[in-house]
Formats: sequence, structure tokens, C-alpha cells
Amino acid sequence: MKNSNPEEETRRSFGSNVESAAVTAQIRSIKLELEALRLEKDDIEMRLSEQIRILESRLRAEK
Repeated sequence: MKNSNPEEETRRSFGSNVESAAVTAQIRSIKLELEALRLEKDDIEMRLSEQIRILESRLRAEK
């Protein structure tokens, strides 16, 4: 049977909690970055759609 050392268990538990907190922080950071990229993508799509609309309008006017 395995000997259980309370100090070792505490160290393992603490290490696991620190790792879990680091992973949680990394996930939060990635989610924030993803949201910023989505907003940037939406802004680019909106500007390009407007430019396409303007160019199509000019093309029709030239015909």
C-alpha cells in the first residue's frame, strides 16, 4: 500500500491549483483576444461592404 505524506499531498494540491488558475487565466486571455479579433473582423467587413457598395454605384453611374 502507498504511504501518504500529508505535506506531499498539500504540495501536489497547491501545484494543481496554481496550474488550474494559470490555465483559467490563459483561457480568459484567449477569449478576450478572440472577441477583439471578431470586432476587428466585423469592422473590416462593414468597411469593405460599404466600399463595394460605393464602387458598384459608381460603375452603374458610368454605364
